[in-house]
Amino acid sequence: MKKQEKIGILVLIVISLIIIGILYIVKVSVRKGNETSANLKDNTYVDVFSDGTKLNNSTKIKEPKTLEGMKIENIQLTNNDKGTILFGTITNISNEVAGGFLTEIKAIDEKGNELATAHVFVGKLEPGESTQLNASSTVDYSNAYDLIIKRAN
Repeated sequence: MKKQEKIGILVLIVISLIIIGILYIVKVSVRKGNETSANLKDNTYVDVFSDGTKLNNSTKIKEPKTLEGMKIENIQLTNNDKGTILFGTITNISNEVAGGFLTEIKAIDEKGNELATAHVFVGKLEPGESTQLNASSTVDYSNAYDLIIKRAN
């Protein structure tokens, strides 16, 4: 076999390996996308009303959350034809001014997989002061199992 033929065969093998690698990556990405879509379509933690409105009923979401001296409670997560709305009451339970920063709210399923992320600014709150926490999205993550709330980076 001539040197040029060996180089040609080697090039074909390398190209074939690259194509196989790309196909594998695409297949894994599609599979992960389908898993996320399935989680969003599942209604395990949702009560669906006659008008199509979905109300999350996960006891985990309803548990009070804390964030840097603040308590978030009375959390409700709903979805209708206009989108998903998350709201709750946030209270400064510390003895100092709290808040004044952007928060990151991740909706997760039972396995800890992220379904959606929202960012909400929490204004400064005096000790004992409360306000409403509101976040809206066009993504339907109303079937979330729990929320992870932290200061955004």
